[in-house]
Amino acid sequence: MEAKEILYSRLEVLLAAIAALIFVNLAVNHIYGHPDFVDLYSSINLEPFGRYIMAGLLLLSGASLILQKYRKYGAWLGLILMAIFMIFHFTLSLSSYQNLLTKIIIAFLCCIGLLMIMKKNTKK
Repeated sequence: MEAKEILYSRLEVLLAAIAALIFVNLAVNHIYGHPDFVDLYSSINLEPFGRYIMAGLLLLSGASLILQKYRKYGAWLGLILMAIFMIFHFTLSLSSYQNLLTKIIIAFLCCIGLLMIMKKNTKK
């Protein structure tokens, strides 16, 4: 194995682990009703069912990022979910949730990085 391939495979695992941890953390906060998420979903009239559905999708994305076979699907699902979160964050002007925005941006960038690495590996 070439040194570059080893670097890409380790980077892929690292990005997948970071994104999966963020998704699981966000899902647990959704399930247990963190006040930030309750306020967020109440403002768009999706409390409590929207919060639970989003928690399930976050757990599905985090679990599929861990499994090598389904990592591509998990990265796409995570990318879509984080894009939805960013749209809600900026359209509802939720400036008080800076910690949440930081997690969203990091997970979004990890998913983009994962997809780029996987695309590069499939070209060979």
